[in-house]
Amino acid sequence: MREVIQHYEANLGAHEGVHGSDGSVRQELLRRFADQEGTVFLNHFYLRYANLSPDEALEQLAGSRQPTPRRLAVVFRTVRPEDSVALMQSFIARHVGDVASASAARAMYAQFAPNRFSLNDRGYLAGVNPLELWLVAYLYQHPHVTRSQVIAASADQRQQAYAWLLKSAKTHQQNVRIRELIEQDAFDHLLLNWKQQGYPFARLVPSLATAIGSSGDRPDALATLMGIILNDGVRQPATDLEHVRFAAATPYETEMIYRPEASTRVMSAEVAATLRRALVGVVDTGTAVRAHGVFFGPDGRPLRIGGKTGTGDNRFESFGPGRQLIESRPVDRTAAFVFFLGDRLYGTVTAFVPGAQAANYHFTSSLAVSLLRALAPELQALIEKSTSVAQPQLVTLVGEKHQPELRKQPTTNDTENQQAIDSVSREP
Repeated sequence: MREVIQHYEANLGAHEGVHGSDGSVRQELLRRFADQEGTVFLNHFYLRYANLSPDEALEQLAGSRQPTPRRLAVVFRTVRPEDSVALMQSFIARHVGDVASASAARAMYAQFAPNRFSLNDRGYLAGVNPLELWLVAYLYQHPHVTRSQVIAASADQRQQAYAWLLKSAKTHQQNVRIRELIEQDAFDHLLLNWKQQGYPFARLVPSLATAIGSSGDRPDALATLMGIILNDGVRQPATDLEHVRFAAATPYETEMIYRPEASTRVMSAEVAATLRRALVGVVDTGTAVRAHGVFFGPDGRPLRIGGKTGTGDNRFESFGPGRQLIESRPVDRTAAFVFFLGDRLYGTVTAFVPGAQAANYHFTSSLAVSLLRALAPELQALIEKSTSVAQPQLVTLVGEKHQPELRKQPTTNDTENQQAIDSVSREP
């Protein structure tokens, strides 16, 4: 995955963005980082303060750091710039237990007037994130504002909060954040490619641990990828129903015919052929060897079978100092086998246990392979039937109660696709 992301980064001009002499490119990337990370912080702060009254929000902000008269004066003058010296003096006394003299209070009141310091400087003087300080002040003026309105109103403030990052002397800190943005862009481009291969979700976690089969894919998505590999890299539209007629021989007769989309090449034929050879090796000598020699073609010869196994023991883990494991909480356990049978059938077998009960199970992907092997008598009939079908078909097997489903992939040469329903279900 690291090499794949580095490939995308190179195509995106990562070297120029980090080390290039074009300052405008760097500044634009840094402004984008400020906008993006500032939004994350504001979302967090909004959840903290949105349900509090203006007075409660001010009190919580004042108590979030070790209170000192100077810090409290900055907070008060920012959040309530129109309030009097006496109110500020009372506010400070309530938190530090020491009543400042009238002259000292007047001096701080004038010294920390909001127009004398930038938002960034006021955040530094108060010892809080400048965006948190701005948000509490904004909520005081607009107590019923929504989160989206806060984000829309804070565009300039997000840039001000990261003014330190835009300084030319901060080259190392700038490069770290630019690399982070470029890596996110690389994963966005990777997602576009994955979606062509059948990945079903709108976003992808930008992590080098991301991999097809362990990043939230549905069984149907893995089967779609297998169908593409079996079709020499061409993605064919798939359907369960191709022709439906309602209320035949009545005035309300309605006929619906599936019109498939055009086929799309999403990987080269050479890559697909290489993948097929690798998948056959997994069944012949690898982790799916239990499926070797189980299925036969109509001529009685062993069918060429390929596939890929995968086991997921998904947990939330918490670590302490020295990477000491504090907590390990099971989320789910999965075992999958995505496969093709000959050059016509392909699909997925998935076993899945959700929640805390997953801790009681220790199965691996060999379970999914064994399930496919156990279904051989049922699937053998589909193999014999598929010899008269022009294009690959999908068999999806999810869990222990899901029925096998045969799904036909149409092509422009298959005229029967517009005239019949080709859907077969059998109880395993």
